[in-house]
Amino acid sequence: MHSYFKNLYLEIGNDMDLLIELAKDFKTIYFDSIENLKNAVLEHDYYTMDRTAHKLKGASLNFNMPIFSEATEKIEFIGKDKLKDNTAEFILVIEKEFRKFEIECDNLSK
Repeated sequence: MHSYFKNLYLEIGNDMDLLIELAKDFKTIYFDSIENLKNAVLEHDYYTMDRTAHKLKGASLNFNMPIFSEATEKIEFIGKDKLKDNTAEFILVIEKEFRKFEIECDNLSK
């Protein structure tokens, strides 16, 4: 089992069905949020950047995804502080890390 899931799996009493459901929930949150985040970055909508990044960060903290969480946290702070920072690189990191997560999710049900 990938490190994304080990701690959560133990916390939920080794319930594989629940783990798969939680991973699906995170995937839903991601897909519901990533386009909003990209648009907020493009439009310099700092409030939406902050809130959407915060939501993604919180959801990712259920899993061991430090690179994903760190990138969302950086965007969150950029949004809070209304900084004109290069957030595009953080979006790329988030997308790359999520693709890795998706692959491991597919392996969960095998």
